[in-house]
Amino acid sequence: MSDQYKFVIENGAVTRVYEVARNGRLELERMDANETWTYNALTHQVTKVETSRGITETKVFADADGDGFFSRISETYARAAGSGPAISTGQYQFTVVGSDVTAVFELERGVLRQKSIDANEQYSVVNGQVVKTEVENGRVETTVFADLDGDGFYAKVSETYGPATGGPIQSGGVYRDNFYGTSGDDAFFGDAGNDYLSGGQGDDRLYGGLGNDRVIGDDGNDHLEGLEGNDVVEGGAGNDDLYGGLGNDALFGGDGDDLLFGGAGNDRLVGGAGNDRIEGQDGNDVIDGGAGDDTIYDGNGNDKVTGGDGNDVLYSGYGKDAVYGGNGDDVIVDVGVSKDVYDGGAGIDTVDYSAAVSAVSVNLLKNVAAGADIGKDELKNIENAIGGSGNDVLVGGRGSNVLDGGLGNDVLNGGLGNDRLIGGVGADDLYGGRGADTFAFESFDDLGLGAGRDQIFDFSRLSLDRIDLSAIDANGNALDGDQAFTFLTDVPLAGDQTGTAWFSNGSLYLSSDADVDAEFQIELVGVTTLSETDMVL
Repeated sequence: MSDQYKFVIENGAVTRVYEVARNGRLELERMDANETWTYNALTHQVTKVETSRGITETKVFADADGDGFFSRISETYARAAGSGPAISTGQYQFTVVGSDVTAVFELERGVLRQKSIDANEQYSVVNGQVVKTEVENGRVETTVFADLDGDGFYAKVSETYGPATGGPIQSGGVYRDNFYGTSGDDAFFGDAGNDYLSGGQGDDRLYGGLGNDRVIGDDGNDHLEGLEGNDVVEGGAGNDDLYGGLGNDALFGGDGDDLLFGGAGNDRLVGGAGNDRIEGQDGNDVIDGGAGDDTIYDGNGNDKVTGGDGNDVLYSGYGKDAVYGGNGDDVIVDVGVSKDVYDGGAGIDTVDYSAAVSAVSVNLLKNVAAGADIGKDELKNIENAIGGSGNDVLVGGRGSNVLDGGLGNDVLNGGLGNDRLIGGVGADDLYGGRGADTFAFESFDDLGLGAGRDQIFDFSRLSLDRIDLSAIDANGNALDGDQAFTFLTDVPLAGDQTGTAWFSNGSLYLSSDADVDAEFQIELVGVTTLSETDMVL
């Protein structure tokens, strides 16, 4: 956090507290029952009094430069109900030589531990008290310690702070306010009322506050927040960060690579041009990525998502979602249990169930997917499928498909078309179906021996099926580059067989080390002969 605060003051009372996060966001702070917040109109200061575990802590905040944002200027401690002198919960000892403090110790869980003195810290002794001054990020913090009981242990009795750095922020009032920025980097806070904020050029920070606000970044890389109410937030040109906050908001990223976060409520989020990241978060949201390669998380709720143009990655969370990929080669990732509709649209699109732990069944011919971890989904215009960690069943459609089983002992059936089947880790059963199919193995982890072997049940040389081993480094040594397997026409009887492959008794055997034995096996059921032309090495 930045130790800057924004207070909503209505009729002289503090009704809401926001703290500015390091990323510039305003985060709403909870006001607990043991806290009392007061505003002094004469001094324009806010005081917080909190009592916990017998200690009363008093913090004072001031708007030193009149920018509408407050900084903490002091912090004091006292025993509750005035039962004793000021005291903090930590106890300290100091080694003092003359008027200089040479060592600092703090009592932690009954053990006195020495604390380091940083280069930006200075300790001094003033009137029997120890004063620590620390300068960090343009901010001065002064802490006073006193030996209240004369036992050699010092208590922290007060902390004071210099003004925080940062550009001025103009704040509105209770009614409708209009803010128009300049060519510089502006900062506006709408406060209460239905406000209009326009940043103009520059990298602006605009906060709608309470009410139904319209927040427009215009040019520049802007930080925009609607906060409370049903807000309209527009990024304009530049790489903007947009946050809807509470309420049913409408967010438009505009040009540039934007970040859009809907927050609570039923929001509308439109990325526009550029490679955007969009998160609907809570509520039933409508999301459109627009042009560009977007990454979209719809979050919780019954959402409607359109990827738009570009190769998008679309994450479908909990709730009954309708996800449309649009143009481009899109990936729809299922991460929640529900009854969803996934439509890839134009392009070569993939449905990804890799988050599922239990078994899933995906049938691209019947356009359906089901499983305990995913619910039952309707699939349209989906060409490729990825399984999860369970023992999955993946079936291709009428066209050319890529099926990836992932973890588990999977069954893959390509169906019609020229398909690519990747069994993944586990003992998998592979059926290419009709067409010239490729059975791909991408690492030694995809291979096994004996009971752990993969089986190909319909390999056909006449159909131009292929076994693809090209992604595997044959000798397993990355230091000497990616080595291809060497296919042997005869079964080896002796010698170093590192990186070799041979066919014998219906199985393709692979060796990755220096002995004559095979470490991996792929069974080709019903196949009696195999040549190097049947493989991609």
